[in-house]
Amino acid sequence: FSLSAGLGNVWVGNNSATQTTADNIQVTSGNLVLGQTGAGPLFVSQANVNGAAQISSNSSSLMIGLVSAQGNIALATTSAGDVAVDSLTSVAGNVSINSAGSIEELSADADVDISAGGGSLSMAAVSGIGNLASIETSATSLTLVTNQGKVAVANHSSAAAIVDSISTSSGDIAITQSGGG
Repeated sequence: FSLSAGLGNVWVGNNSATQTTADNIQVTSGNLVLGQTGAGPLFVSQANVNGAAQISSNSSSLMIGLVSAQGNIALATTSAGDVAVDSLTSVAGNVSINSAGSIEELSADADVDISAGGGSLSMAAVSGIGNLASIETSATSLTLVTNQGKVAVANHSSAAAIVDSISTSSGDIAITQSGGG
């Protein structure tokens, strides 16, 4: 599906047993709340939001192609499912990702996958952060917590970056910083 909204906030709830693809979401002035229930995964191919964005999948995976918001961004899978990200940018806000599974790159490459213009990036997962390939980020404050599995993050920042918290009960931790900060 596609949607375009001018003024005001947008709330979309979808219930599907099969994969749902949001091809083009444009919110010119306001916030976006997008939720998927049912057993089908949610793939947000492209979204541009002039406010904050909250995107969730209740019982399956959440995949992010190209999503940009001026405000804070929150992604979540609640009872099951991984979160996979290709390009997620909060221009002036913070980013929070919570996964009932793992947090991964949608496509393994060297490009920044997650950019938190407001500085703070928090990722929490049950079964790993960057298990398949390092997740490239841009943030000045990082919180990286998983119950099990590895944590692999490559942060690019011209300002000093602080890791507020990093933990896993089983798995390697690999974090790098580049960009001068």
